Amino acid sequence: MTNDVTYNFKIAAVDTGHNFSAFSTQVSGTPTDMTAPSKPTVLTAVAGNTSIVLTWRKNIESDVIRYRIYRGTTAAPTTQVDSTTSASDTTKTYGGLTNGTTYFFRITAVDGHGNFSVYSDDISVKPLDAPGSLTVSLFQNKAAKKYAQITVVSSKALSAVPTVTAKLGVNNTPVTMTAIASSNQQFRGGFVINSAGNYTLQTSAQTLNGRDTTVQRTFNAVIAKSGEAATLASTDGKASLKLNRATLAEEAVLLSEQSDDGVYTFSADAEANGSMILEIQFDAAQYADPSKLFIYRMEKETWSKQKTQVFTKTNTLKAQVESFGTYKIAYDGSFDGSNIVPTEFALLQNYPNPFNPSTTIRYDLREDETVSLKIYNMLGQEVRTLRKGFQMAGEYRVQWDGRNNAGQVVSSGVYIYRLETKSYRATKKMMFLK
Repeated sequence: MTNDVTYNFKIAAVDTGHNFSAFSTQVSGTPTDMTAPSKPTVLTAVAGNTSIVLTWRKNIESDVIRYRIYRGTTAAPTTQVDSTTSASDTTKTYGGLTNGTTYFFRITAVDGHGNFSVYSDDISVKPLDAPGSLTVSLFQNKAAKKYAQITVVSSKALSAVPTVTAKLGVNNTPVTMTAIASSNQQFRGGFVINSAGNYTLQTSAQTLNGRDTTVQRTFNAVIAKSGEAATLASTDGKASLKLNRATLAEEAVLLSEQSDDGVYTFSADAEANGSMILEIQFDAAQYADPSKLFIYRMEKETWSKQKTQVFTKTNTLKAQVESFGTYKIAYDGSFDGSNIVPTEFALLQNYPNPFNPSTTIRYDLREDETVSLKIYNMLGQEVRTLRKGFQMAGEYRVQWDGRNNAGQVVSSGVYIYRLETKSYRATKKMMFLK
């Protein structure tokens, strides 16, 4: 017979002469499934902070419709605390639990006929406090050459001094750490950087409640010699700091780091003399108008804008910087100029023209150059020097207020303005009206 199908029955009596009686009263019956589902298996639990996540393997029977969940603080719990809404639901999360208390769980499978399986094997689990966070800082001491000082600060009390290892390729250097003022949350140590390369600083710690935490910090080290040029690159290859031969008066260890939000830090155990070239790559897909991109430097917890060049062919920002420090790139929507480096030299027509009382002169430099921009009268006599000195490649604007070098307002008439660099010269005329 088929389960869940109703069958009707009547009987009649038959004698030896094959005579049979009238039918009995009709009765009916419906066979049903009496087979319980199999025992649920692979019950696991993952502890969190005041929470637990249960998972188990789905039963193979097609008529299983849900699972019942039992919980207690002793083994083999019999108190049902929950049930799933379907057979495919094999995960449950429970919050509001007490950290440090051991909880026991087990489940049963239920089919559509109300049959339920035997209990699964029970599992015990103890929710714990969050492991806490570790802040690992790296410092250089100008008085102790090649020595890197490490501090570790934990948001929670630790059961022991954290383990710190400096890794360079296949070489692992253990870093001895000691507690600061007998603290179980602040520690310090250090190691000597004798080789250049990409280092990984791995720190592992355990809180008093037994939660383990491991963090990694990567940095690049370069050993630069006095009187030699050097390049310090970031570990992601997107930023570099270029030192010229005059930058360092003594040998120094240079370090670079970057954070996930695109902030780059360059440091050294010596002072920088003169300017360095900082280059940072940008993602062109993130910026519709790269002409307004700048390199910024962190100065006293404030980001300070640097004079910046934008090279669109290589998606690179470039700036001359005077010291090591922390830098990033950012977009300045209020900037009304352009940082994009032109592809050609050009001296543009001033505007307005004619003018009174002032006019703007624009020019483009495709290369870093020593620039001279001067105003002359029609007799060829110099009237005003507007620019004289080194300038990086870029687009420039300068205003002339109609005054000479002595600060006097010039006479009405036609004047000549002339741009000169080592590789470019150009002259244009303009008219001043009183």
